[in-house]
Amino acid sequence: MGARHLEQDVIILGAGGTGGDVLDWFAELAAQGLHYCPKGFLDDDERKWGAEVRSLPVLGPIRAAGDYPTARFVDALGSPSNFARRPELVSAIAEDRFLTLVHPRAHISRTVEIGSGSLVYPHVAVSSGARIGSHVTILANVVVNHDTVIGDYSIVASAASLSGGVRIGTCCYIGAGSHLIQRAVVGDGSLVGMGSVVVRDVPMGTVVVGNPARVLSRDAVDR
Repeated sequence: MGARHLEQDVIILGAGGTGGDVLDWFAELAAQGLHYCPKGFLDDDERKWGAEVRSLPVLGPIRAAGDYPTARFVDALGSPSNFARRPELVSAIAEDRFLTLVHPRAHISRTVEIGSGSLVYPHVAVSSGARIGSHVTILANVVVNHDTVIGDYSIVASAASLSGGVRIGTCCYIGAGSHLIQRAVVGDGSLVGMGSVVVRDVPMGTVVVGNPARVLSRDAVDR
């Protein structure tokens, strides 16, 4: 008889699209010897409490994390409307309780650093010397070129392309299909709109859109 694998109980924070996506990863992670047992979601939308999302129960609000002292947590929070609030939402949970999950079909250079609580989707490519902070979410088909830095709690949406040496601040949202020129800097708390082409630095706390990207708003999120 083969050795029995011990499964780590896991709670997913956020019962939205990202949470549902991550739930699908666990079978593939198990094939690589990473065995987790998802127990449910925590989400602050009370309309979801007691319901099921992809056959997994929504157990209550995020503040109920303390009711699960032996579980690990997945940070699947964040959207274009609330991304800047992510640090506040998870602040009561000890950092060592969060899992860092890299999908088996992502390609990550051996020189890349990835912080705790981050998620890297399938078909992401991250090149040499890049640094990915804590609680970063990188969605499918993103290209992160050499020596790029992505700050804590930022989200890079599908098919974005970050050229070499780009600097993304903390709590940023980089929209799907956007392109950032080499060594561009995106200030903390900023949002780059879907399909935008960033050819100059983005001031902190702003929304930029278009090709070339221009400032649309000085308030990137409704807080």
